Amino acid sequence: MTVHKAQGITVDQVVISTKDFFGTDMGYTALSRVRTVEGLFIVDLHVNKFYCNENIDKVLSQMKAMKLSNLFAVTEQLASIGFQIVNILGDGNCFFRAISHQLYRHEHDHLNIRSATINYLIENMNNFAPFVDDMDSTIENYIERMSRNGTYADHLAISATAVILNKNIIIHEIGKTPLLIPGSDFIDHQVHVCYYPDLLHYDSIVCVNNESAFLSAEQILFTS
Repeated sequence: MTVHKAQGITVDQVVISTKDFFGTDMGYTALSRVRTVEGLFIVDLHVNKFYCNENIDKVLSQMKAMKLSNLFAVTEQLASIGFQIVNILGDGNCFFRAISHQLYRHEHDHLNIRSATINYLIENMNNFAPFVDDMDSTIENYIERMSRNGTYADHLAISATAVILNKNIIIHEIGKTPLLIPGSDFIDHQVHVCYYPDLLHYDSIVCVNNESAFLSAEQILFTS
């Protein structure tokens, strides 16, 4: 089986020979098409098969510089209103970890928060079904995927989380007015997170004195 014949399907077993790849990164396609590590067999694998060409190395360096630049910019943006970032582990659970930190000042309750969010989605499937995208096709598929540990939270999960917590989730993003995801009728019921769209990552936000962050209605962009 060649790499190109494995493209587009998922199989139980794949045998890959690294002897004659067609070009840089051709092995990645085959690696992504096998269901388990136990089903992957690699032939003729040597350390000299792995290299990074100049263009890729240059792009990666540029991306790293851009990431640092954006981090500095959002840090400055938050500092201007008296806030600071609390770094959250990036393991796919970062949104729920950030919310856990907002509520309890630790990340450890992220699984419980995800579970409560999933229960709310199950109880209100008809309300959320019209907003499921083509990737999941049905609300049942969406809930099954979102219930998995490590699945990134999207707008539906975030909206459901806001409601179950009776909190307005304020999302900060570089260069944008903080966005309120409604969960409470009381403006002072707030939790604050920072979103990095290029990284698909959330961090927690607190005041510079480590107190809970708060913004007035005039400082927030409201959503329905």
